[in-house]
Amino acid sequence: MTTPDTTVRVRFEGGRGGEAPLTWAQRFMYDVVESLRGQDTHLNFHIRADVPAGLSAEAVAAAVRTLVERNEVLRTRFHPGPDGEPVQTVLASGTVEIGLVDGVGPDAVEDFCAAVRFADHEWPLRVSLLCDDDEPRHLVVTVGHAAVDQWAAALLGDQLTALLAGDAGGTPPDGEQPLDRARFEASPEGEQLRQRTLGHLEAQLRAAQQTLFPVASRVPETPRYWIGELDSPLGGIAIRKAARRLRVPATAVLLGLFAIFVGERGRTGAPLMLIIAGNRHTEAAMRYVGQLAQFTATTVPVDPDSVAATVRAASRGLLESYSFGQYPTLELQRLVETVGTQRGVALDLTTTLNVHHSDADMSPVSDEAFAEAVAQHEGATTFGWLSKLEVENYKLYLDARVDDRLHLWLRTDTAVISPAGTEALLRGMEHAMVRLATGDLKVAELMAQTGTPASSPATGDERVVDHSLVDLRDCLRLVTDATGAPAAVAVEDGDRLTAWVAPADPATVTPQDLHAACMAALPGRRTAMAPQHYVVCAHPPADPADLAQWRALPVVASATGR
Repeated sequence: MTTPDTTVRVRFEGGRGGEAPLTWAQRFMYDVVESLRGQDTHLNFHIRADVPAGLSAEAVAAAVRTLVERNEVLRTRFHPGPDGEPVQTVLASGTVEIGLVDGVGPDAVEDFCAAVRFADHEWPLRVSLLCDDDEPRHLVVTVGHAAVDQWAAALLGDQLTALLAGDAGGTPPDGEQPLDRARFEASPEGEQLRQRTLGHLEAQLRAAQQTLFPVASRVPETPRYWIGELDSPLGGIAIRKAARRLRVPATAVLLGLFAIFVGERGRTGAPLMLIIAGNRHTEAAMRYVGQLAQFTATTVPVDPDSVAATVRAASRGLLESYSFGQYPTLELQRLVETVGTQRGVALDLTTTLNVHHSDADMSPVSDEAFAEAVAQHEGATTFGWLSKLEVENYKLYLDARVDDRLHLWLRTDTAVISPAGTEALLRGMEHAMVRLATGDLKVAELMAQTGTPASSPATGDERVVDHSLVDLRDCLRLVTDATGAPAAVAVEDGDRLTAWVAPADPATVTPQDLHAACMAALPGRRTAMAPQHYVVCAHPPADPADLAQWRALPVVASATGR
């Protein structure tokens, strides 16, 4: 880690100050950062600008001053309020420090910024001026993710470059700032947006499988979470041609293929995928310097007869869901709990796709040009491990960027997919893009060509109940472990999991008690679910394994327990 040789303090006078609750998007990312317990530095944005030759350190400092005065989020502190809930405090004036480092070249920039972590009550930025023989060469501004998203970081980069070049252009004075956003979210219009978005998300949650990973766990590696990186020059051309041929955005190609590979591993016919919504739908939002990105969700129905049809379905879901990405994150958490309790499942929303904005050339690619690219780039794809983490919030998190190449980064929980499986998944997605560029194939063909085990239908005691693959033996263990009583379970009326339970004192135990106990014991049991109906029996049968005897017992109470 390179430390500053000296520090310059820059006084700013920003004009407006104030305090407000965090915006919905700020709170979303604030909670992510806090949950990582200090291992969040990879989330920071490092904005680098080359300093024009001959520009003095004083002129650079003046550009930084203007940048901070103009963008309130750069002079905002995120911290717990009096009630413990996080708030944002914008200061009208203050001081920003610029660390001066001499004798450091561009290659040291990433290392210089790698360990930056922002604490409560601290500005969400660090400014470093890298010099060569005391001549300013590079300016690096590191900004925390709770303050800005990728789009906003790019806006700041554009402003910084313009200011260093002597151009006073940038965010208009009347542009919306985070304090304005917080007021909107508390308004009647914001309430309408909240209700509309949560309604969409609730519909997705009610149709979601409990987990995309009902398969057996493996012993995780140490550290547990690995980030694999695939770089493919051919993939950049293939996804462009496939997207044009199928008339879908490149993001839909990525989402559809990711859903196929995850769904096959998890034996899920229609996986629910979290995707990052940029929420930049208006001109004002396009100019907004702050955090706007949040998760939204879409179900991707996998068509076993056509990978192309799956990608088109992903495109339809993607375009719809992008309109439902703004909501209070705590209310989504409560909604997940409520829907899960009503359905009897512990919803696992830990598989995510994030496609970074890029200015990729999406012009048509002829068949001849594509054939030449296949020959030219054969064997040029590289894969490696970027880093390994002890803490991560998601089992699978796919980052993607498309420019003249395809860049994929997959953060993997090695308890659900092995390191070799991670590489196979990314290479499989690349292979599928190449195939889709000129044709189509069945999902089983794709699995065979990429060496991915194909999913199998439910067998034996396995059942699909309320969109979720469960094992009746595990459901029975859940009920007996949770209640401490003899029990039996069965699927009745096509899709209703029923439990018969004989508590020691049946007169004092209600179906509500049984359901609460089962829900408390459910987390971590990926092939079990809480029954949808409970029958409290007066006593156990002579043979607890005989379902007919359970059905013949005197009934004390019978209800859903909800």
